Amino acid sequence: MRDKQKIIRELSKGYAPQGEGAKPQIAKVYDLTFKPLVNSKKLEAFFELYGENEVIIKAWAFLGIYQILEKKSYATPENLARLREIIIDILNNNQSITFWSGSIKTETTLRQHHAKRISWLDPYFVFDPVFEYCKSSIGQLDSVIGMLLEEVISKRSDEGVEELLIEHGKTAGQDNYEAKVQLIRAFENLAEISDLENRDAISPIFKHFLERVKEKGEEDFDVSIDEKKKRVLKDELIRIGAKLQLDMEAQILSFIESLDRPFNALNQIAENYKDNEKFCKLLLEKLDTTKNRYFITDILRAIVVVKNNIGNWKELVIDNVKKYELNDADLIIDLNKANLLSEEMIVNYLTKGTQWHLEFIREFLTTHPEILDKWDTLREELVKILKTFADNEFQEKSGTLYYEKKRLALRLIVDLKWNEMMDLALENFKKLSDDELKKIALFAIITSRNNDILDKLRAIMDEDERTQSYVKQFWKYLEARDWQFFY
Repeated sequence: MRDKQKIIRELSKGYAPQGEGAKPQIAKVYDLTFKPLVNSKKLEAFFELYGENEVIIKAWAFLGIYQILEKKSYATPENLARLREIIIDILNNNQSITFWSGSIKTETTLRQHHAKRISWLDPYFVFDPVFEYCKSSIGQLDSVIGMLLEEVISKRSDEGVEELLIEHGKTAGQDNYEAKVQLIRAFENLAEISDLENRDAISPIFKHFLERVKEKGEEDFDVSIDEKKKRVLKDELIRIGAKLQLDMEAQILSFIESLDRPFNALNQIAENYKDNEKFCKLLLEKLDTTKNRYFITDILRAIVVVKNNIGNWKELVIDNVKKYELNDADLIIDLNKANLLSEEMIVNYLTKGTQWHLEFIREFLTTHPEILDKWDTLREELVKILKTFADNEFQEKSGTLYYEKKRLALRLIVDLKWNEMMDLALENFKKLSDDELKKIALFAIITSRNNDILDKLRAIMDEDERTQSYVKQFWKYLEARDWQFFY
């Protein structure tokens, strides 16, 4: 490598994984020394640099190797053999490195810093050395090994993978909750690409992890970081245990029985327990006792799954949706799949026009835009709203039925990029006096990319200076906020 010592001197000034946000001196090193070497695709040069003793040079060297190999080129057998040696070395290297990104100082190790990049490379490049490393590290499960098991090892069904995961599960320590989550997700990954052959050995691992997790009952804002990690682990053990059909019925039912908080995987549990009488009974008991709207949403989604075992499920679900004024997007999708939403119901909601009714309609239509092509009556009602204008300024004030319905219809033009309604959006922009409604109509027009309607807007601006000033001012407002407009 030409100018090797000069390059080493420059790289020794400090390290940064990217030029943007680095200290000026290091950003200069990144842009003028490191990046040209990457662009030259000199993989051999980075292999040579990795052989230096200084950890900063090793950090730069693997960053360069990664940036070249992420394009999946230059992967000759010789290069992959060198890469294998370097990966094993990195995963055993706990030397400290420090770098800055803006005002944020990061202190880590070479192993922790580059392990993720190893997982991002093509599995063909990294699987063998990562497998070798994880096999040699049984009994040492931590977040790096857990990440490699989840992101690399479990994405292939090679011989020995399931056994390796089981061995790490059997020997895992007590307190590394994050690594345990990664490990059980690795089992989930493996089950998605192959049949698990040894569920009898996996079930005790899940049960043991569950027994060691003792979760406090505080609300989220009062729970320590460790308690939150425990909760994630507990939730994932239940979710994945049910999904993999492990021998955990008693543990899963006990978890549901004690549950008093939202659990968004409840409907996934229901898929595997839909014929379990006790599970269905527990859902009804929880629905009867909780007042937590988010938990109620989760319960209703689960009830939709087990509906065949609950006699009055339709009335139960719809009554609770109305009672608690729920408008969760996933719940609405489930309701529609279960044929619980009809055109008559949605038109009735539009007629009532309370804030919740209109929010429900908006959520429903943004998740099911095709409905407007199928439900003529609903579409005609929305068109009628867009064509109707207030008789006086009081009618157009925020909070009135006219105002709320008009705002919904205009928002839907934006949400759905409803090009058929652009002429009506322009008509509303011209005639409305309320500033918020005018801006929603204008936002729909200028973000439509509809040249015909934009030409019509320009023509109005040419005829009226006040309109021209209004549009230009709003345009500047959007540009200053990167086109973020909370309509």
